[in-house]
Amino acid sequence: MIPSGVRLAHVDLWIRNQLNEGAADTTVARRVAAVSSWYKYMTANTADDLVPIATRNPTVDCAKPKIDQDYSPTVGLSQAEADRLIAAADDDTLTVSAFVRTLLYTGLRVGSVMDSLIEDLGYDSGHRVLNLIRKGGHRDRVAIPPGVGEPLDKMLAQRGNPSSGLLFLTTADLYTSAFEEMAVQLSDYMARVVPRRRAAAAGTDSS
Repeated sequence: MIPSGVRLAHVDLWIRNQLNEGAADTTVARRVAAVSSWYKYMTANTADDLVPIATRNPTVDCAKPKIDQDYSPTVGLSQAEADRLIAAADDDTLTVSAFVRTLLYTGLRVGSVMDSLIEDLGYDSGHRVLNLIRKGGHRDRVAIPPGVGEPLDKMLAQRGNPSSGLLFLTTADLYTSAFEEMAVQLSDYMARVVPRRRAAAAGTDSS
């Protein structure tokens, strides 16, 4: 079927089939959003063509699952688990200590922290802050508590106090240290990256 021939009924049937096959509501919603974005672009980009690829978005008013934006199935660490994680990180390298503390104390995504720059560190009204870009390209300013600021300063001092560049260098110790087993709970990203790094180091990565 050509894109311009897809109707709302086709989309609803596609959604229902996915749900019947066991797909999660969030998965279906993401797929519908991707299709919707494609149709929006094609409608806007080819509307004046002699034969437009699409003239309307068939996902409008479709029966996609309703997602509660305030709910997350992710289970956070308990206080005891967090304490053990910090202790293990502090016993490791300065980079690991600063990295884990930044994630745990700020609740930031791993990707946002890894993309942060040294020059993103600053002060606002006397408080230490980190200016960063969150998922979606949105700029934000996050307070850095002493429990994070001190390890960051020690890490940077160990590197000669550079004035620019990545805040966290992508070194092997972030992925192969003793805290790995608990660190993977912090993010799906870390859960995917750690095994690949370990496999690559062992020469068993087939990807």
